[in-house]
Amino acid sequence: MFPKTNQLGLHFGSIKNAEEVDYRLDSPFIRSIPLQTVMLVVVVGMSWIGLTSILDAVDTWRDVDRLFILTAALFQTFWSIGWTFATLIISLICFAIAFGRLVVLVHSGKIEFIIGVPGLGGRLSANAHDVNKVSLVPHSKSSLFADAGMQLKIHTDGDHDNSPIGSDMTQADVDKLWSAIERNRHIVSDLDGKLDRGSAVDEGSATDEHGSMPLNAASYPPPIDNRHHADDSVSLTSPSTIMLVLANLVPIFGVLYLGWDLGSTMVLFWAETGIILLYTVLKGIAEHKALGLILGLVLISHAGAFMAIHFLFIWTIFVEGLSSVKQPFSTSNLSQVADYLKSLWPALVALLVSHGYSFKHNFLDKRARHLSHQEEDASDKQQNSIYSRITLMHLTIIIGGGIAMLLGRGELSLVLLIVMKLIVDIRAHIKQHDN
Repeated sequence: MFPKTNQLGLHFGSIKNAEEVDYRLDSPFIRSIPLQTVMLVVVVGMSWIGLTSILDAVDTWRDVDRLFILTAALFQTFWSIGWTFATLIISLICFAIAFGRLVVLVHSGKIEFIIGVPGLGGRLSANAHDVNKVSLVPHSKSSLFADAGMQLKIHTDGDHDNSPIGSDMTQADVDKLWSAIERNRHIVSDLDGKLDRGSAVDEGSATDEHGSMPLNAASYPPPIDNRHHADDSVSLTSPSTIMLVLANLVPIFGVLYLGWDLGSTMVLFWAETGIILLYTVLKGIAEHKALGLILGLVLISHAGAFMAIHFLFIWTIFVEGLSSVKQPFSTSNLSQVADYLKSLWPALVALLVSHGYSFKHNFLDKRARHLSHQEEDASDKQQNSIYSRITLMHLTIIIGGGIAMLLGRGELSLVLLIVMKLIVDIRAHIKQHDN
């Protein structure tokens, strides 16, 4: 909705009252009995399906003794978690239709939009200086608010097409909101990164077309230190890239000196996906706290189901061998799988440390420095690119594994597979952290 400096999050508890802020607008959503009835029926149906799947998962866990049964239990569990979250979201939407509202607050140099029900909602915060003007517009047919009179529309930088809000608004409402924004647009908010909270913008600035003081180049945004940009760029010689290379040399050592075969290599690469997903969830929690934790659980639910099936595929094809495909289910017991994973611990530790160093250096340290709003956008780019990186890595693994099987299970074919995967991984790593 707003450019660059917006911030998403969850809101719990009470909302500031009118005496604590410069402006507050409460707009309840349309109350639709037919829609609420339909949503209630959907929630009841989804709850019944979710409960049934949970009971099935519990029954499956009671009989886990082989890899196939474990895979089935894990898949049912992760599917149940994802379904439960979907049911909760639909339930919240149903509750919001019945009791939902939008609360607009202007205070502390920012404007906040809190959408939800009393005690719980989603919050979008933006700097007041991103707002250009406020106007009255006719009621939109797709609006969530009651069809009564005019609505307010907040215009922001970049001509963002923001949805109109409220019902039965007047010019007096426009004047009150704009006056509050004018009083706050020159206050540096806690969304401004490197600048101190609550500090004022240089009073010597020239006035804008509204007769008020704009933000000048000397006061906002903060000057960017190009030395930090040089330090933060990721290349072939960056410490995180070197750590990644060293971590991938461990499997080569295992192939040449520890007797690791193609199955060991493929299982190891599968485990690396879990390590990448772990740090992705930690990134989300560091960025968005409670919202990041919820989204992390959603990520784990569908990624965990995928990984369970993927492991069964890898184990059947590359560990047990193609001859086992003729059997309907994997006959390997869990102790065999556990012993197999234990033998790979040196490489697993190396990959955990390598990705952990990248998480700290390329994410936590960079985020702590707050170099600029553009770099905060870059951190979002890192999270959004995780799926493309995993997809590319696994395509390389599957294709490379097939080639290695055709060439035979010799050491040379395994080393070539590891090197090919490393080249793809390095390119993805540099692209993911590119500023």
